[in-house]
Amino acid sequence: MEPSVIPQPCRRKVIRLLTYAAAVILLFDLVASILSQLLPIRYALFSIGSFAIYFLVGLLVARAAGLKLGVVAAATTGLVEATLGWAISWLVGPGRFPLEAVRPAEIVATVIMVILAPVVLGLVGALIGQLLKRRAPAAGEA
Repeated sequence: MEPSVIPQPCRRKVIRLLTYAAAVILLFDLVASILSQLLPIRYALFSIGSFAIYFLVGLLVARAAGLKLGVVAAATTGLVEATLGWAISWLVGPGRFPLEAVRPAEIVATVIMVILAPVVLGLVGALIGQLLKRRAPAAGEA
């Protein structure tokens, strides 16, 4: 079997984890958007929760399917948040901003952050996931 081929049980687990990750990040964006509208909390402060989700996705998928897929899964979760999550926050309110009020450099910096944050945090999570996987006793060992 080629190293790039993912065994079927592992593939199902990765798809399930990615589906959960997408649902969790979108639900998180919805709740964060609503709370930032109701309470005196800046929406940007909720990015800490997004970062934690990217980290956990990288960790969990890496434990199930390896380092590369852990990073890819975290990046995919970031893509979901940057597109559908942004749409949710725009509909609720905190994601709306007048385009003329934003400088091009700010847009570029935001795009870079949206791309790098999930990759970096997913990589850290994936590395830790791989370490934990190596330390975990095999089935039947105690």
